[in-house]
Amino acid sequence: TAIMLRAQANGITPEQQIAQVQREHERDFLGFDVSFDHYHSTHSEENRLRSEEIYLKNRDAGHISTRPVTQLFDPEKGMFLADRFIKGECPKCSAADQYGDSCEVCGATYNATELKNPHSTLSGAAPIEKESTHYFFKLPNFEKYLQNWTRTPKRLPVSIANKLNEWFEAGLNDWDISRDAPYFGFEIPDA
Repeated sequence: TAIMLRAQANGITPEQQIAQVQREHERDFLGFDVSFDHYHSTHSEENRLRSEEIYLKNRDAGHISTRPVTQLFDPEKGMFLADRFIKGECPKCSAADQYGDSCEVCGATYNATELKNPHSTLSGAAPIEKESTHYFFKLPNFEKYLQNWTRTPKRLPVSIANKLNEWFEAGLNDWDISRDAPYFGFEIPDA
């Protein structure tokens, strides 16, 4: 979404925006005498094919599910809003001007629909709640494997292993792998 919106603001396509950013990155790296034999984009045909292959294998193995989700929708822009495009008051401490996923004042995390007095950072409009169907990767199916992998001695720094352990103790949740249109990215094969 960020690429799409930046491209719109610049009056170019998302693909042109990606190419422009790549030129800027390569120029900046050259300033540090860093060059690349190959510099590629995640928005490539190879990545699309590999992503589809991984998705289809997981779908066929029963690791993908769908369910409705309620999200905030900008009625003026006609689009669902990502967390970074919503601001409002923290539902925990009432701090103003907080994003739709976490409070920088009290550290709380929350769902964007919990914000008090939310507004779209794109249009300023008060968003409405709307439902759509999303695709989820069943991450809990892999919890035991991931726990064992992260607990292998010397595989990860202790601080990272400890942080991951906090997530395991709380239990892993299904991971939302879909976004609503308009969205710049790959389409889910059977969506």
